[in-house]
Amino acid sequence: MSGSSGNGQTQSGQVYRQTASSDHTGTTVQTASQNLGEPAIHETRYYDSEGRQILEGGRVLERGNAGGETRRIEDVTDEQEDGRNTS
Repeated sequence: MSGSSGNGQTQSGQVYRQTASSDHTGTTVQTASQNLGEPAIHETRYYDSEGRQILEGGRVLERGNAGGETRRIEDVTDEQEDGRNTS
């Protein structure tokens, strides 16, 4: 924790801790952080053995897909040049 004090000075500080434990089923990461004068924030995240985050209810979050929806990049350059814009 860091901080400062003295005549007329404001105290400030922050604490952050992260621990991880793993076994054959995956990894559990626990974090705790707190700003001076504020309540502590605790968070636990679970990851399966392939590194995918497991959400509440057992759903698996695919890597690089924070919204859980499927996204696709499509090149439509040829369609636009031919005047066949499909949107």
